[in-house]
Amino acid sequence: MSINIHIIDRKSKKYSAHLIMWLNSYDWYLKQSYDESDGTYDYFTVEDYTQIQGYNGGYPYYLKVDHDIPYDSDHIYDWDPDDDSDNPYNISIGFPWSISFSFDLGGEPTVDEIGSLNYDYGRWEIKNGIGGSLENGDIFKPTTSWKSSGTYASMDIRHWCNFTEVSGNMTAQAYHKLDVDYDYTTPVQ
Repeated sequence: MSINIHIIDRKSKKYSAHLIMWLNSYDWYLKQSYDESDGTYDYFTVEDYTQIQGYNGGYPYYLKVDHDIPYDSDHIYDWDPDDDSDNPYNISIGFPWSISFSFDLGGEPTVDEIGSLNYDYGRWEIKNGIGGSLENGDIFKPTTSWKSSGTYASMDIRHWCNFTEVSGNMTAQAYHKLDVDYDYTTPVQ
């Protein structure tokens, strides 16, 4: 896991550490389906729970989340939520999962789904929009499923979050990357 933080004071054009913020991807769940009969692929899903929090007057204004399937032999199957700009934000992942749930984001920011079936990634940009904004403490819950050949499932998860303080003179960016890797040579049921 790596967290990179860049803080820029726009007024003095210098790096500063006066704005304290936090991007916390505090939970993710990897699930394997045992209810399918596909002889070529095994099916997985990751539920990602990403919380953002600014401190000392800092607040978030942009979040980007990327779920990338890195192996050419594996293929993304589905990802949610879709484009939306108000509560509730809905998750619905079909075969073989039947996963369905919804969540709220306090300020009802705009969620732009920009994933790609051809390039095997689920991606979202969450930003302040007309009538809606990211709020400290918001928990974004994207979910992605994919089919994996062989016996090794992998997903690269990345989070970017931009923060500012009330006057707008100082901004900060947090970046967080983690790899979800699972060798399922001998699956546990």
